[in-house]
Amino acid sequence: MKKIGKILAANRSEIAIRIFRAAEESGIKTAAIYSKEDRFAIHRFKTDESYLVGEGKGPIQAYLDIDSIIKIAKDAKVDAIHPGYGFLSENANFAKILEENKISWGIITNKPAFLTDPLVEKLGLADRAACVVSGDTTAHSKPHPAPMLHDCSLINHLPKDCLYIGDAKRDIEAGKNARMKTITARWGYLGKNDKPENWQADAIIDHPSEILQWI
Repeated sequence: MKKIGKILAANRSEIAIRIFRAAEESGIKTAAIYSKEDRFAIHRFKTDESYLVGEGKGPIQAYLDIDSIIKIAKDAKVDAIHPGYGFLSENANFAKILEENKISWGIITNKPAFLTDPLVEKLGLADRAACVVSGDTTAHSKPHPAPMLHDCSLINHLPKDCLYIGDAKRDIEAGKNARMKTITARWGYLGKNDKPENWQADAIIDHPSEILQWI
C-alpha cells in the first residue's frame, strides 16, 4: 500500500482535529480546508497547512464542493483525503473515488455465487470490481486463505499489499492466514455476542471513511 506522507482532512472542527491528532501521532503531515465562515475556526490552526474551500458557497456547501477539494488536494500534493463523518463520507461514489485514484477493490464473500453474482450485477458493480470471489469459487471458503489468495492472483497483487475488511471473525482469520492487513468493520453484521476486539485485526473502524487512513 502507498505510504501516506500528507493527508487532507475534508471536514471541520473537532472531527478534523481528531484526524490531525491521529496523523501527527503517525508522523503524517496534515492539511485543512475551511469555509469563509470558518476562517477563524480552531481546526484551521491545528494543522500544518490550511486552504479556503468552496469560495462563494455557504458554510455547508463549501465542504461538499468535491471539485474544490480535489483541486486543493492536488495543489497541496497530499497523498490521501480523509472525509471524517458526514459531508464527503456520505457520498455514494466512494468506490468511484478509489477507481479514479487507481486503487483496486474487490469482493470476497462466503455466500455462494448464485446469490453473490445477481446482487453484484444488480448493484452495477460487476464490471467495476477487480474481482468477485464467492464461497464456492475455490475448494475452500473463509477462514481458509484460498479465496484470499485467489483474489490476489486475479488482481495481480501480493497479499502483503492488500487490505481486507470484514465484519466476522472468519474474515479476519482468513485475511491473517493469507498474510494480509485486516480491518474489522464494526457497522456490519455483528452479533450481540461477537467480540471483535478479540479478533486481532490490525484495526477496528466504525465508518467507511476510516478506510482512507489505511490506503
